[in-house]
Amino acid sequence: MAPSYSGVWNISTQYQYASGWPIDATLGPRGFFASGSAASGSTNIVDFVLMAAGSSNGTDFGDLTATRIKAGGFSNHTRGLIGGGDGSGNTIDFIGLTTAGNASDFGDFANYSSFRESSSGFASATRGVFSGGSDNTGGGGESKNYMDYVTIASAANATDFGNLATAVSQATGFASTTIGITSGGYEASSSSNVMQSVTIASAGNASDFGDLSKASSSNSACADSTKAVIATGTNASTNALDSRIIASTGNATDFGDLTVARIFTVAFCNGVPSGAS
Repeated sequence: MAPSYSGVWNISTQYQYASGWPIDATLGPRGFFASGSAASGSTNIVDFVLMAAGSSNGTDFGDLTATRIKAGGFSNHTRGLIGGGDGSGNTIDFIGLTTAGNASDFGDFANYSSFRESSSGFASATRGVFSGGSDNTGGGGESKNYMDYVTIASAANATDFGNLATAVSQATGFASTTIGITSGGYEASSSSNVMQSVTIASAGNASDFGDLSKASSSNSACADSTKAVIATGTNASTNALDSRIIASTGNATDFGDLTVARIFTVAFCNGVPSGAS
């Protein structure tokens, strides 16, 4: 049942209360996969799958505005954003998640040199943040402390959000409804065990959120509104999983192990709250 609010809403008010409205059940839950490296080179392809199906091949959804690899991204219930990547300069694309079609230009990064790749992303229902990354100037692709944010409902250039406490690329991002985390990543010459947090609604510099159990880059994480589980992949490969309660700072704790040691994993969550246990 939809929430009951009185008065005439503008767009920003509608998105403020977006989480209280039901999602169109006729669409079904969908998962999206965009860009990447294929045998023929980098791609602009966007595929989707029906997540409620017992099994399903990917279906073509449309194309990005440019081919790219090592992009960052996030979504809310209505739009998905894909930003940067080797080959795409400073461009941010968006797709509407309900209707198949090609991506449109959303705007440009606020922070970049020639291009921006290997950033991570996280979002609330209304605002998304691209965090960290690297480019090909100065130190030849050195990690950056960039953070950019956008209002997901309004196509426009990104705005500077603040700085990471530790410059990283190849990190992973996750969020509750209010707090965004940049986890691990590659620093100047090695992987990092640092987790860095921001309040998504308030632009500012990141703060130390605690440490992973081990230094970790090219990792992944899934989260609900209270808890995150991080696969701590490193160049040496590991099967270790860490967990964190998002509402309070502190070091991660051991959650268990994957079945096989690996890096460059992908993570996702079904959104059912886990509680704070």
